[in-house]
Amino acid sequence: MTGLRRRARRRPLLALTLVAVPASWAVLLLPPLAWPGLLPLPVLVLGATWLVLLPLALLVTAAADGRSAVRGLLRSVLRWPRGPGRWPVAVLPVALPAGTVLLALLLGGGLSRPSGRAVLGELLALASAVLVIHLAEELVWTGVVQHRLAARHPPWTAALVTAGPFAAVHLPLLLVPGVTVDQLLSGAAGLLVLAVVVRLLAATVADTATCVLPAALLHGCFNASANEGRLVDAVVSGADTDLLGAGTAVLLGMGALAVRRSARRRGSASGSGREKSATTCSGVQVVADFDQGVGDHARGFMDPDTAPTLEGFRGPDDQIAVH
Repeated sequence: MTGLRRRARRRPLLALTLVAVPASWAVLLLPPLAWPGLLPLPVLVLGATWLVLLPLALLVTAAADGRSAVRGLLRSVLRWPRGPGRWPVAVLPVALPAGTVLLALLLGGGLSRPSGRAVLGELLALASAVLVIHLAEELVWTGVVQHRLAARHPPWTAALVTAGPFAAVHLPLLLVPGVTVDQLLSGAAGLLVLAVVVRLLAATVADTATCVLPAALLHGCFNASANEGRLVDAVVSGADTDLLGAGTAVLLGMGALAVRRSARRRGSASGSGREKSATTCSGVQVVADFDQGVGDHARGFMDPDTAPTLEGFRGPDDQIAVH
């Protein structure tokens, strides 16, 4: 076992972050510096996602948990949550853009009445972004990083910790020609806030089973709701869709987490017990592992016959550690 693999096994999330952030920066920054205008930004984002983030996440998972964990992680891509409190996950992708439009109208905005072709184009752009970018991206951030943290810490804590490296990977996107230092600093602050919002949405599915598809769909719907020139911005006029989309996402995400938490408590009171948090993901039962042993604490996508036991669970007072 090499030194790098040994470190990945002991601290998989720390190893992933320390390698993924600078490697992603290299992909996003070096080609534009060496060959200005040769590669468009979407191609660079695709390269950073598919050639850096995803392979590193799979390698770290293999080093920490074995190849069977990698296969289980890949099988989780198209799963959909089932179990207590699952309905907010199905509602949120529709409620997010609809709620942003409603909030804009309540605050004095108006409808711009776009053509059917324009709306269809935005919907197709959303679908393609989910399939091409966000599924792979959320396999890394939800399936590996946030799910591992949520197995040991509250979902709010896991979302906040994941937001740091998630925002750091996106920082090079702010380095446009002519940007000033003040603009860069304010943009970085705004990016961190948006990262927290996106991770809060992902927390609605990351604290139980590894189900990547709903997280990717939520990510895409948030981008369509809180970005200029996207779906919601094409529908409403006279409103700051960036701010309204983020505010709507925070309210809906917090509400969804509260509903799921209440549903799990009711399920626990009916006989499931406090030691296990079990859910169903496309018919496959998964058991969230709270064991403090390295490498075993996040195998929520494992089969129940091979899932580790709950011996060694230390409770909610665990210190935050990026593994």
